[in-house]
Formats: sequence, C-alpha cells, structure tokens
Amino acid sequence: MLLGTAALAPPLLYLALLARQQPLTAAEPLAPASQPPSRPFSATPAHVRDGRQPRGGLVEALKDRWNDEVEGGVRWAQRVDWAGVGDEVVDVVVRIWRRSISAARGGEL
Repeated sequence: MLLGTAALAPPLLYLALLARQQPLTAAEPLAPASQPPSRPFSATPAHVRDGRQPRGGLVEALKDRWNDEVEGGVRWAQRVDWAGVGDEVVDVVVRIWRRSISAARGGEL
C-alpha cells in the first residue's frame, strides 16, 4: 500500500499545483508591475525554446508538458538563494521558540 501511495503522490501533487497555478496565470496581466510574477517558470515550453518539434498525441503532449514543468522547477530552484532562505527559516524558528518559552514562563523573557 505504501508503494502505491508513493507512486501516486507526485502526479497528484503536480495536478494540484497545476490547478492552483491556472487562476494565478490568468490574473497576471491584471497584477501591478511592481509585484513579482506568481509563476516563476517560463511560459515558453522547453521543446519550443530548444527548437525541437512537439510530439504528436495526447500522452506525448502531456509528457512534454510534465518535462517542461520539471525543467522550469529545476531552473527556478537553481536561481533561489538557499542560504538566504535558510537564514529566514532560522530566524522564524528562533522567534517561535522564544515566544513559546516566554509563554511557558508566564510572559518573562
């Protein structure tokens, strides 16, 4: 049962994220220019950027789209300043820890 769940989790997560991104993508032209785009991935499919011809058929088109999304996610992950993200996470954890200790002591710090 666990193997079946592990096999189904990534496609279901992908479909959930794809469904969540669709309304955000449609609203992007209405967003102010000062806001970062809600979708960090390239709108141009990889096979078009690389000059490859798209494969025919629904399954092949879905595979191409999946691969394009994965490639975009990898490119986005490579551009993220993970040291900065780690620092922010540490700051948040320290704040939560201090708050919980303060609450346990009755408000003293």
